[in-house]
Amino acid sequence: MLETSWVYPGAASTRRAYYHSSRRDGDYEPMEPHKVSTSLRRVVKTDSLTFPRTGLPRDPYALRPRPLDTARGVLDAATEALDRRMGGTLCQNKRHRRERSRLIAPPGETA
Repeated sequence: MLETSWVYPGAASTRRAYYHSSRRDGDYEPMEPHKVSTSLRRVVKTDSLTFPRTGLPRDPYALRPRPLDTARGVLDAATEALDRRMGGTLCQNKRHRRERSRLIAPPGETA
């Protein structure tokens, strides 16, 4: 769902992202759902700005380093937990970084 929504984000009118800047001519950054003003909350549902499970923005143009760092942290924690369950063999000698990954498609689909 995430990949599809970013590859085919749809018309600009359907992509929801709100930006703010401290100055009119300053850099604009996407608003976090918890920072949306009360007046704007009357118009937009803040849960439509991000994916609920990841917190990543629904609009691919609103993606910034912080959400990517969060996603990477979740992935690293999952890798460490899996490594513990496997007795340390997954991350031994940085194996999880050296070995190539390959996509395995579900039955009936091509990779």
